[in-house]
Amino acid sequence: MDGGPSKQTPSEEVVTADALWRKIEVIDMQMDLETGLNGDCFNVWVPIYYVESLGRLDMLRPAPHYEERFRLKNESLIADHIMKMSDPGAVVAFDLLVDEYNANLERVVREEDYETLRDLYRRASLLVRGQEPPQRAHDPEV
Repeated sequence: MDGGPSKQTPSEEVVTADALWRKIEVIDMQMDLETGLNGDCFNVWVPIYYVESLGRLDMLRPAPHYEERFRLKNESLIADHIMKMSDPGAVVAFDLLVDEYNANLERVVREEDYETLRDLYRRASLLVRGQEPPQRAHDPEV
C-alpha cells in the first residue's frame, strides 16, 4: 500500500446513517401526496418526450416499472422507503402505462406513430403530476 487515501467508487462508498437520512428527506419532498407517487418516476417519460420531439424514434428504449426504477437507482433502504410511501394503486396504474408503452414500442418505431407517444406522455403527466403537460409550439391542437 502506498499510504495514500483509498479510492472508492460510488458503489463501494460506505453509506452513513446521516447520508441515508438526508436521502430520505429528499425522497419525502419528492412524494406527491395528491398522486401518491414519487415525482422522480416521471423521469422515465422524459427521454420519450425528447426523442419524440427530435423525431428520433430509433433512440427509444423500453421503460422500467416504478419499483424497478427506484431499486436500480437507490440503496435497498431508500427503495423500500419509496415503495412504502407510494400509493399501491397509483404504482399499478404507472406500471400499466409503462407496460402499454413497452408493448407498443416496436410498432411505434416501425410506423413512426408519434400520436401514441404523445398520448402516453400526456397520460403519464396526468398520472404522476396530476396535470396535463404544457403544449409545445409544434403540437397539434387537441
